[in-house]
Amino acid sequence: MRKLGVLLALSLVAVLLVLPGQPAVALQASVVANTSPIWQTNNIVWGMAAANGALYAGGDFTSVRPPGAASGTGEVARSRVAAFDASTGDLLPFSHTFDNRVAVITASPDGATIYVGGDFTTVDGVSRPRLAAFDTATGALKSWNPKSWAPVRGIGVAPDGATVYVGGQFLTFNGVSKTRLAAVNNTTGALTAWAAAADAPVTSVAVAPDGSRVFVGGYFSNLNGEPRRATGSLDPVDGSNEPWASANVVPARTTSCDSNVKDIAVDASNVYFAAEGNGGGCFDGTFAARQSDGTLIWRNNCLGATQSVEVVGEMLYKGSHAHNCSANGDFGEVSPKHLLVEDLATGRIGPWFPNTDGQPLGPRTSATDGTQLWVGGDFTTVNNQPQQGITRFRASPDPDNPNRPATPTATSPNSGRVRLTWPATLDDDDWDLVYRVYRDGGTTPIYTSPPVRSTFWIRPTVTFNDDTGLVPGSTHTYQVDAKEAFGSNVSGKSSPSAPVTVRS
Repeated sequence: MRKLGVLLALSLVAVLLVLPGQPAVALQASVVANTSPIWQTNNIVWGMAAANGALYAGGDFTSVRPPGAASGTGEVARSRVAAFDASTGDLLPFSHTFDNRVAVITASPDGATIYVGGDFTTVDGVSRPRLAAFDTATGALKSWNPKSWAPVRGIGVAPDGATVYVGGQFLTFNGVSKTRLAAVNNTTGALTAWAAAADAPVTSVAVAPDGSRVFVGGYFSNLNGEPRRATGSLDPVDGSNEPWASANVVPARTTSCDSNVKDIAVDASNVYFAAEGNGGGCFDGTFAARQSDGTLIWRNNCLGATQSVEVVGEMLYKGSHAHNCSANGDFGEVSPKHLLVEDLATGRIGPWFPNTDGQPLGPRTSATDGTQLWVGGDFTTVNNQPQQGITRFRASPDPDNPNRPATPTATSPNSGRVRLTWPATLDDDDWDLVYRVYRDGGTTPIYTSPPVRSTFWIRPTVTFNDDTGLVPGSTHTYQVDAKEAFGSNVSGKSSPSAPVTVRS
């Protein structure tokens, strides 16, 4: 009878599949780690939104070019805003001229309108002081024309589309004193009765799906004159502070630590914040709070300024330059990982490991249509391939196989037995893999392992003892392949082991 001899592997699998604070069921990525084609930009992308079958991107760029094209090749003029087909990544005719940076783009809940904010004062030569709106069906600039005195950085839209909430650096809005926060009618652009104020710039605005609260993030320490460090929850009608238990999750500003919120994402019941810290060990990570009262659900203390967060499926995708997540029980000091995913329930790092370079930070913004993820920023490469400014990750099916395992080492420690060992391999969007062992070039595996969890920071050694039908004195070779534990993709077989002679 064959002994399923997984001496080291079984103990490692038990540890790796049941990490502290993490469910035993494997978390697999909701978008694949390899990229899908989309046009590139010639400069930084700062804001994005998906609406009506298109991905809208804005930033500092002045032209776009096809995927794979080198800089200066196939360039098509696009003045700080462009649109791409959500299914193919192809460039769309949408084209307008902005005189300065586009920093944020938000779609209306029905997808019929995109709202654009930033540093610009004109669009197509027409006055649009730092805010503009476009019809997604026609691409036309709307007559909507509220006026912000200074740059806009955050835009949120009520679920019924009637009210647009705006945050930024302004102190005057539509000629009225408004301290960095304002709300306007979606049709007329007139100010509403909503009155809120922050004592420092607001970077992000989001609205609860049921319209019950408006969430804001930024550099502030006080909101409506009350202590609210970098985050807050506001009444959607009058702008007053709502109870907010996470008012002090972001640390108070000191001479050695200045941590601020850069982005907000919401789902049906929770709200997620991205923080950038300046100062050694200063809070750089993410945290999740309950929408109803701000009760902290989890806090992820990865070091490496987080710039963007986006919910896709049951996961929180983040853009940062995380270089040390040991405070959460994940990886220690490594070269920056600019793209990561976190479990929505726990905040722990999940199985998704693509990467960009950073010029200097990498990802700056992200967007989703519910199934795909787009990332924009200052990067010039994605997964070590040239791709500037913007990239796209689609949902399954996953076209990539796990990496081919290394050649197994075969020894015969005692009579009638061969012992195999090999290091676990990697898959950039599945971390639970099963391994199949083949003897003497066979096509049918003689053994299939239980799921083995491996990450770029934990690579267990897998062991199998073959003691079935081995004749003492006979010589054999072995190969191993890897298959997704919860998918069908399979790596190629490893190279054959060195021949091993079964001990007598």
